[in-house]
Amino acid sequence: MRIELASGAASDLVLSSFEKGGAVLNIAANLNGKEPIEVYVRRIDEMAVRLHSKDLAVQAEIREKDKILGFNEASDTLSLLKAALIVTGILLRDDKRTLDDILRDFGDGLEIITRSNLPKGSGMGTSGILGAAVLTGLFKISGQEKTKDELVNAVLYLEQLLGIGGGWQDPIGGIYPGIKFISS
Repeated sequence: MRIELASGAASDLVLSSFEKGGAVLNIAANLNGKEPIEVYVRRIDEMAVRLHSKDLAVQAEIREKDKILGFNEASDTLSLLKAALIVTGILLRDDKRTLDDILRDFGDGLEIITRSNLPKGSGMGTSGILGAAVLTGLFKISGQEKTKDELVNAVLYLEQLLGIGGGWQDPIGGIYPGIKFISS
């Protein structure tokens, strides 16, 4: 969870911070002694992508690439998980292969299970922290090593791809531990 201690009128929003700069003081914290976000990424024997959001009680088993590439539908509650497959390069938008062929080349199918103990839209950086956790799992399972700074940039790209337009401090607040003064 990311708690904002001081901010200058949304100075962390990507577009306004480029123009005017920004500064935020925040702290990464657990919620009631527990991690606020749980993500499990694993390989499965089936040539499919299984997505499950436990807190939203939504799941899908996907066998067609177009079902992932259509992540930007407004009603798609699993859009973040789908877009993360693109951000990590596991699935490329212009790849002509079928999902079955992509997963065979990858070596297995994939399952992503998430649980957020933070309310969606709470302003506590939920999408940034969830994005960071999902991307971390996908980067690891695909053999990609990323620095924390690279992960922050990947989360920012993920949120822009989804049209969330979140602030740059959200992933920093959740990825880097402790109290931080962040400026741009």
